Amino acid sequence: MPLQAKSSGLWRIAASGGTPERLWFAQDAQGPVISPTGNRLAYMRSVFFSDLWSLPIDREMRTTGSPTRFVAANVEQKNPQFSPDGTRVAFESVRSGSTEIWTSDAEGKNLQQLTNFRGPLTGTPRWSPDGKQIAFDSRASGRPEVYVIGADGGSPRMLPTTPDGGSVPYWSHDGRWIYFVGGSTSNSQLYKVRPEGGKPVQLTRTGGFISMESPDGKRLVFQSEREAGNPFYQIYTLDLTTGDTTRVSPGMGKTTCAFFRPGTDEIEFASTHADPKSKQLQEEELA
Repeated sequence: MPLQAKSSGLWRIAASGGTPERLWFAQDAQGPVISPTGNRLAYMRSVFFSDLWSLPIDREMRTTGSPTRFVAANVEQKNPQFSPDGTRVAFESVRSGSTEIWTSDAEGKNLQQLTNFRGPLTGTPRWSPDGKQIAFDSRASGRPEVYVIGADGGSPRMLPTTPDGGSVPYWSHDGRWIYFVGGSTSNSQLYKVRPEGGKPVQLTRTGGFISMESPDGKRLVFQSEREAGNPFYQIYTLDLTTGDTTRVSPGMGKTTCAFFRPGTDEIEFASTHADPKSKQLQEEELA
C-alpha cells in the first residue's frame, strides 16, 4: 500500500484503489518515505500552532497589564471560552495527541480532558448559560456534527443537524436553543436546535456563519459572504422576531470574529477595513 500526504497528514490506500485510511500517529506530516526493509517510516513535519494567552482589561476593554501565556503547551490550542461564572475555561487542544475538548480553571491550572475521540477534528467548545454543559463540534461520525457533554465529563451526545452536518455551536441566552452552522461548505446557513434534540430550525437563507445571540435574546450577530462583488466576510445582525438582517460592518476589507460585549448591546469585531490597502486587496481578490 502506498502512502500519501493529504491535508497535512499521512493517509494509506491500496495500490488498486479504495478508501484512504488516515494514519493518526503522523499528524502535520508531509513527504513520507519507507525504508527498503519496510520497518521504518520517515516524514517531514512543518508545524505551526496557535496558543492561548490571557490579557487583563477593564470594563472599557482597555488593557491593564501585559499578555501572559495561558495553559502553555507546545501544541495547537485555540477557541477558549470562559464559563458563565468566570471560574473555568473550555478550549480545544492537541496536548493528548489528537484534538480534544479540555477545561482548566481561570488561572490555566487543574486541566481536565473532557472528550477522547482519539483522532477526528474536535473543537469550538461553548458553555451552556448555567455552566453545566458544553456544546462543541466534532467529525467523529465522519462529518462535522454538534455534540453536548457535561462540564465535568461524561459521554458526548450528538444532536440532530442537517444532511451535511453541523458545526460552530453557540447557546441561546436562556439555554433553550443551540445555534449552529449547517449545510454545505459552499452554502452554509444558520440553524438552531433544542439541546435535548428535535428537528432543527433554519434561520438564514442567503448565507451565515459563526453566530452569537445578544444578551437580551432578540438578535443574532453573524458573519456572511452574501454580498455580490464582495469576496470577504461582513458582519450582520438577524432579528429573531422579524427575520430581518442588517449589515453592521463597514463593507470594506475582511471582517470576522464578531461578538456582543458582555452585558451590553455593543458589537465588537475584527476587521481590516482601516488598512489603506483594503480596497486594493478586495479588487485583487475579485480579479
